[in-house]
Amino acid sequence: MSAFRFNFAACSEEEDKQTADDTVDASCQTGGDTNQGAPAAVEVEWIPVTQIKDVTNASETVADYNFGCYCLQTVSATSVEKQLLQEKSKWTDVVVSAVSSHSDLVAGQYEGGLKIWECSVDLCHYMADSDVLGAGSRVLELGCGGALPGILAAKMGASSVHFQDFNKEVLELYTMPNIHLNNLDRSTCTFFSGDWGSFVSLALHRKHVYDVILTSETIYSVASYPKLHNVFTSLLASSGTVYPYPESEFEDTVVKQRSL
Repeated sequence: MSAFRFNFAACSEEEDKQTADDTVDASCQTGGDTNQGAPAAVEVEWIPVTQIKDVTNASETVADYNFGCYCLQTVSATSVEKQLLQEKSKWTDVVVSAVSSHSDLVAGQYEGGLKIWECSVDLCHYMADSDVLGAGSRVLELGCGGALPGILAAKMGASSVHFQDFNKEVLELYTMPNIHLNNLDRSTCTFFSGDWGSFVSLALHRKHVYDVILTSETIYSVASYPKLHNVFTSLLASSGTVYPYPESEFEDTVVKQRSL
């Protein structure tokens, strides 16, 4: 039977507890659709692992994170935003606009992936302290952004890690360079951009199934919850486990409303 583990610890700075009827806070990250009405699906796109690029001036652009015996590095969010604005003709207007205005969220268009969120760090501490991954695990990180949990999963012995984020820009500018910085085996990494609903369709078509699904600070709208739940029920192995790390009481409450 699959397992569903949540609320391992509350995020240390979370004070503003929301209810399921709350309006989406523009300072929150989501990994799916945030419209309260009928969401507009964004088709999922597979991004080849060969698009991982070298990181220039690495000594000036990295941040270090320590989780037990694991030391991970990420490109600094500031350098990523600077690169995006310098190359803005290559990227979608909505993401460029969001970064220019220092907005973490444009509902249904930009999902806040160009930063490391506090609860992804907390999830990594939990993973390292609890040794939650078995060797050879097939792992999915939903709404990956900087991808710390997925990278840590690879370091802990996962046989494959799939990284999903709503925005292609996030994967190319942030996730992939972080994979490179941490010297992961590129053949074990796969990247998907787009909506959760179409991601499930593609994953089922390719017969993907996961032993572990990781996600942190990824849902702040009732409208997006069914899609998230569908990912869990459709793609989790029968003996698999979901590790969601909610930033707010809203996410924690919504998670508890339906069991796997």
